[in-house]
Amino acid sequence: MSKKIEGPIVSAQLGEFGEKRMKYGFISIENQDKEHIQVKIDSYTEFGSVEAEKLSIGLQVVAEVDKLGNTDVLHARKVNTR
Repeated sequence: MSKKIEGPIVSAQLGEFGEKRMKYGFISIENQDKEHIQVKIDSYTEFGSVEAEKLSIGLQVVAEVDKLGNTDVLHARKVNTR
């Protein structure tokens, strides 16, 4: 079941992989309750109105997330600017 997380990015640990320079790693988004929620970014993440290279601290985003398999890891299906 997917949900949306809205807020500013408060941390970003992103790397590049392969010849296509695919972005992967984690970002943390501060929600309205001031909780920092860690979200996984990988090759399956779609980027709407923002490029993966532009994900940086302070950027206001809306992330559509799902749990990754049977884990508690939140995976970003889509990331847009707010």
